Amino acid sequence: MTASGGSTHAVLVYFKYPHDYGKPRPRLAILRHGERRFSEIVQPNLRDHAGRNGRVIPYAVHGGIESKPLLVRDLDGDGEPEVLLDLFWGGQRCCLWTRVYRYDRTQSRYAPANHFWGNFQDGYRLRDLDEDGLPEFVAADGRIETISDHYYSADPIQIWSYRRSRLRDVTERFPQLIGQDARHWRAVFLRQRERKHFRWVREPLSAWVADEYLLGRSEHANHAVELSLRRGDLDVPRSESRVTALMYVRRLRVFLRTSGYGGQRGA
Repeated sequence: MTASGGSTHAVLVYFKYPHDYGKPRPRLAILRHGERRFSEIVQPNLRDHAGRNGRVIPYAVHGGIESKPLLVRDLDGDGEPEVLLDLFWGGQRCCLWTRVYRYDRTQSRYAPANHFWGNFQDGYRLRDLDEDGLPEFVAADGRIETISDHYYSADPIQIWSYRRSRLRDVTERFPQLIGQDARHWRAVFLRQRERKHFRWVREPLSAWVADEYLLGRSEHANHAVELSLRRGDLDVPRSESRVTALMYVRRLRVFLRTSGYGGQRGA
C-alpha cells in the first residue's frame, strides 16, 4: 500500500487482518524527494498488556472516505506532511491506535509517536472544523469506559489537534459540537429508560453528563444523575453487573473530577 503528499511518499507492506497470524509485522518506508529517510518494522503498542501475540494490524481507524490505514497529510500547516499509520491489535473491545511520523528537519529524519484511541467507537474522523485549512481529529473519550464493567458503546465526543509535534485535546473549543453530542446521548438515555432497558441506561447517561460538564452545566447534570439514582433507573441485576447503582455514580463523579471535565483539559 502506498500514500503520497507533496514530496513525501510512504510504502507499507503487511498481511491483512485476519490472515496475519504468525506473519511478519508490517514494514513501513518513507521517502522524501525520492530518497528513503525512514524505515521500520512496526512494533507492538506498549499499552497492549493483554499480549495478543504482539499483533500489529494495519486497520482503517478513521473510516469514511479515507478508508486506508495509511495516510499522508500536513496536519499542522508547516508545509511538511506527516505520515499516519492506523493500527489495531485484535480483540473485541480493544484497541485502536495511530502512529504519526513527523519529519524533523534539524535531524533530517522522521520521528514516530503513538496516539491511543481505544475501542472501535473511539476511532477518529479527520475534519476541518474551524475552517483554518488544518484538520482536527474528531474522536470519542474512551476513558469513560473505566467506570463500568459493561461493554461501552457511548463515549462523549473528544476532539484533537496536531500542533508542535503532538496531539492536543481541543474539545472545549467546539461547544456547538459538544452540544450536539449531548443532545444525542440524552435522547438515547431517555429512549432506553422508557423501554426499561436498564442494562443500557448508564452508558448514554455517562456520555451526556460528561458533555454537560464541558458545557458548564454540571449542576443540571448532577441533579439528573441523582434523580435517576432515586428512581431506580440505574439499577442493574447483579447477574449482569458487579457495579451497583451507587458505586456507578461514585465512579462517574471520580472520573469527571480526575479526567478534566469541568476543569482544565489539555492532553
